[in-house]
Amino acid sequence: MLEERILKTLRFFNIQKYAVTLLELHRFLIALSGPETAVRPSVSPAEVLQGLESLRQAGKVAQQNGYYTLAGQEALFDLRWRGYRYGVWREKIIRRTMKGLACVPFVRGVALAGSQALGLQKAESDIDLLVITEPKWLWLPRTLVTAYFQILGIRRHGTNIANRVCLNHYLSGPKAMIVGHNWYTALEYSKLRPLVGAAFVAQFQERNRKWVCSLFPHAVPVRTSAVARPIAQGLAERVLTNAFGRYIERVLGNWQGKRIHKDEPHIIVEADELSFHPKSKQDALLEEFKV
Repeated sequence: MLEERILKTLRFFNIQKYAVTLLELHRFLIALSGPETAVRPSVSPAEVLQGLESLRQAGKVAQQNGYYTLAGQEALFDLRWRGYRYGVWREKIIRRTMKGLACVPFVRGVALAGSQALGLQKAESDIDLLVITEPKWLWLPRTLVTAYFQILGIRRHGTNIANRVCLNHYLSGPKAMIVGHNWYTALEYSKLRPLVGAAFVAQFQERNRKWVCSLFPHAVPVRTSAVARPIAQGLAERVLTNAFGRYIERVLGNWQGKRIHKDEPHIIVEADELSFHPKSKQDALLEEFKV
């Protein structure tokens, strides 16, 4: 049973062209479906390692320098190593620019998502962010966050993609997601790395923990405590928390809402969520994973 789960997990990552470490494999060890697996006891990293070694000896798994992949996919080892080199440069950008988001009015949490969050980046990768705002505020903080990265000159737009910030997901409060419960989104949400307002990111993960852990039983929310918000943010919010601020929120919502192509796949425009993934690999990956 454990070896079957290991092989299925490696296949899930191989489809995405990733080799994984032991700890990554353990953290995202896939739960098998079916009534006999309704109760999913925890599996230790040592047990996963033992299963990997058995599969390696059977010629089903390849290992190199602490990374694992299915046999026949050894080219992924080199891809992973090259990805680290690209990721180091992006980490410098992240450290230099993300702290300023804590001062943006009504921004409560910002988390690194996508390939950079798990160390699975490529040369062409951007920096995906999940932004959590104060409940009932969405369009104004989105505008201010976009302006922030535009001024810094690192916002993704057009063909300017690599090493730039992709603002493709906003939540008004750490909501529980009621759609999109699948392997792809479960991985995205469980690998989030908090950059600002870690407590809000942890709340989001906790509110989605039940369905995420039904797919990845070892995926646990970020553990952190609340941190006082910057004085500058509080002062700005005092100026905007009134009828005038609400008017700006409505105007920006009407203006931006008309510019969004809502009929494209994987675009969500709701009162408490904005999500823009029109070229998402999700459908193709899930389809291939089912085979």
